[in-house]
Amino acid sequence: MNDNYNLPNVPQEGTQEHDEYMRSQFGEDYELGYRVGFGRRLGAFIIDFIFNSIIGFIVMLATGVFSEILLIENPLNNIDKITLIIQDSSMIAVVIGLIYYSMEVLLGASIGKMLLGIKIASSDRSEASTSQLLNRYLLKHSNSILSVLGILLSIHLLQGLSSIIIVIIIIGFFFTLGSKRQALHDMLTNTAVYYKDNIKNY
Repeated sequence: MNDNYNLPNVPQEGTQEHDEYMRSQFGEDYELGYRVGFGRRLGAFIIDFIFNSIIGFIVMLATGVFSEILLIENPLNNIDKITLIIQDSSMIAVVIGLIYYSMEVLLGASIGKMLLGIKIASSDRSEASTSQLLNRYLLKHSNSILSVLGILLSIHLLQGLSSIIIVIIIIGFFFTLGSKRQALHDMLTNTAVYYKDNIKNY
């Protein structure tokens, strides 16, 4: 072994000096390697969908929505009533979803994200601010918010706009397959999803 050979003096990982060193060696894009990609985020979504569905089912049972439908005689002659019940139950489901995902504003993660050890943070890997998390939440769930407003205010245009926005949101989620690993709502709010242990605390 050549005694004159020395390894580069790399600062300890998890420090600001280490970040500055890595950035000088590999450029700004080195941070992208810390971001969580499509697969794990999809896994978190599926877990959240299951939890949200269970909560919704319990609420529907408690409010008597299911029994109300079952007690309708001659369903074919009561289409208007069934439509009204379905509309009400749909709004309940949407509101439950909005309440469920509001924990991302408070905690930076949903139950699905927590179980998979990931969290929303700023795009520079620092803790996201409350305003960032709130703006991200409003963008990500803008279709649901418009849908509720459309039903409450009886404005069909808002419900139609909600349908268009959900398509944009779904397409935007697939942006996580790209090199930046950000969904559209992440890009617009300067956020990204990271493993919890990789988020800067300095």
